[in-house]
Amino acid sequence: MTFQASVYRILIAAPNDVIVEQKTIQDIISSWNTQYSVKMKAILLPVMLETYLVPEMGDRPQAMFIKQIAKDCDILISAFWTRIGTDTGFAESTTIEDIKEFQKAGKPVMIYLSSAPVVPSSVDLKQYEKLMNFMNDCLKQGLVNRYDSILDFREKLSTQLACKILEIHKIPEVETSMVPGETARKESSDSISKRFCGLIEKYHINWTTERKKKSINLDDGRQILVDLTREILNLKNTVVKIFSKDIIEHIDQIVSNLMALQKHRLYLDNKSYNEFWKLGDDIFASLNAIAGRVRKDINVPKIDHNMQNILIELSKIENTFFEPIPSDVIAKTT
Repeated sequence: MTFQASVYRILIAAPNDVIVEQKTIQDIISSWNTQYSVKMKAILLPVMLETYLVPEMGDRPQAMFIKQIAKDCDILISAFWTRIGTDTGFAESTTIEDIKEFQKAGKPVMIYLSSAPVVPSSVDLKQYEKLMNFMNDCLKQGLVNRYDSILDFREKLSTQLACKILEIHKIPEVETSMVPGETARKESSDSISKRFCGLIEKYHINWTTERKKKSINLDDGRQILVDLTREILNLKNTVVKIFSKDIIEHIDQIVSNLMALQKHRLYLDNKSYNEFWKLGDDIFASLNAIAGRVRKDINVPKIDHNMQNILIELSKIENTFFEPIPSDVIAKTT
């Protein structure tokens, strides 16, 4: 079946220590095309620096090359681990030069930083120092997404790329012989609303699982709030077109509360620790109230309570699957 579609070129820019991530990005793009290209009337085209055509010689071939890529491509996705790349004389690396050129052009940049363990002797300290200096600047701008495994990277990028495409691509109206415009708008609105409700449910499960683990610090809890805030903001430009004004205002207030809670200070007492989780529970209660209103409009059933508990328990099992069994537990079984 042939169809007309908008083509979005996605530049994959990354150093050579994240080859697996580069392949994963291509897989995610391919998956998106399989699932959404026909419905969205859009195709994502991965672009690798190695396969891109070199421009005609001129002032500085490298600079012309970078500018041409930024002009031709629509989104940049970059992953880092311990290396930043080879210095170009104008930037820390070709990848960094690409990122800066995209930012200058006002085009979306998605940066990911791996927290995966590394053998210390394999790290080039100069490369790592340059990378951290660059990342610190990006962190201040809220541009960096951290991941701790390829599975984590795949999950985060899949969700965030889908949200990014929804932001920049106008969802086409679905052809219908019944009520042409209204049915199409309804389907698009329902799809967005379902995405919003699913987002809240997913993060509520993650939050509940983390709270029940009773970790000694709040790092993982904070990260859940950071990721949730980012995804809500990514989706906001879309939901603002279909949600009522009071819901949008409520979401804005919740985002402010989320950002404030991320800065919550932990003292050497139970009070500040418990307060963090209590405030988080209140935020999720507010989000679930909004999701409840949205579900009534589109008739989306809330996840069954028993199923939610099952998912939480499965998540706990997954988190502890590779943890060593305490010796006292072993002793009791022998």
